[in-house]
Amino acid sequence: MKQEYLKILGVSEDASLKELKSAFRKRAKELHPDVNPSPDAQEQFILLNEAFEYLQHIKSNRIYNEKTKAYQEPKRPYRNYSEWVRSERHKARQRARQYANMKQKAYEQTAHYKYSTLGNAITDLLSIFFLLFILVFVPVIGFSKGTTGIIVSVIVVLVTTPAWAPMIARARHRMNLKELKNMIKVLRTSHPVHLTLAIVLNVYFLFEFAFSTVILPRNIIIIMVLPMALFWIASLRMKSKNLRRLLLYGAIPFLSNSFFLINYFPSTNPVTETYKYKNVVQRTNRGQMQETTLINLENDAYKDYQHLRLFFSYEKMSNANTISYHFEDGLFGIRVVKEYEFSRSR
Repeated sequence: MKQEYLKILGVSEDASLKELKSAFRKRAKELHPDVNPSPDAQEQFILLNEAFEYLQHIKSNRIYNEKTKAYQEPKRPYRNYSEWVRSERHKARQRARQYANMKQKAYEQTAHYKYSTLGNAITDLLSIFFLLFILVFVPVIGFSKGTTGIIVSVIVVLVTTPAWAPMIARARHRMNLKELKNMIKVLRTSHPVHLTLAIVLNVYFLFEFAFSTVILPRNIIIIMVLPMALFWIASLRMKSKNLRRLLLYGAIPFLSNSFFLINYFPSTNPVTETYKYKNVVQRTNRGQMQETTLINLENDAYKDYQHLRLFFSYEKMSNANTISYHFEDGLFGIRVVKEYEFSRSR
């Protein structure tokens, strides 16, 4: 039966999951009863969906979960086709019948169809960003840096030609404005994309504002974690798992971060404090002693505020021994670090 499924999708046995999705998306647009005039259009469409669900299961070990409206790994993997048939085939065909009775545009909004487009959409959009960076931003930055910058930018463009040239060739054949709009629409309505953006945004706020606040680290943890824990308990019976995850990892942390954000803007009473410091030294895996980006200030200043003494770049502090903190009083009366500068003094 596997060979028949492969034939229905028009792919080879060694086709990747991405190729399966692409082939399914193409065939689904052709065979959906809303646009397919064939008398047996519905059965063709149902069989196509059945074939895709089984083949993608082989590649990804995922099945469609009706409750979460997403593809997930089963509690117990199916060892062969017979087991999959007994448990999933009927469900797959039932879903396909529902999709077949929809208008094609409505079907393309289902989680089932989006699953077949999301990976390709992300890949294509990342390719566009890469092309813009290499062919636009690198030359612009290079030209702004003078002769040396121009030479370096030309070298970068030439060296990366094997990477970006095939992207342009592929784009000429398959990219068009309508397809790009569809990709953006898929990403805009995709729960994984929303969740990822929410997490990235909260992590940025945490490092940018919470870690710039003169408050004990344990209190930062309490402010961030306690509301999430309370919401996790209160939302155990929520029916929509996707909404629960978005609130738990997106909205609730954002509300906690908002406390630090509001305190940070506006702020008053600027004060500068300058300290000499020494980098904390630790032993590497090779047994060598190496300076870290964590510093100890003179007179043990801010000893309990490790986040104010930890930095991400060693380069700025490599030849320095003094740091100047520029503090201001936040809206809630909690001090914040607006800027800091490294320098060298005797």
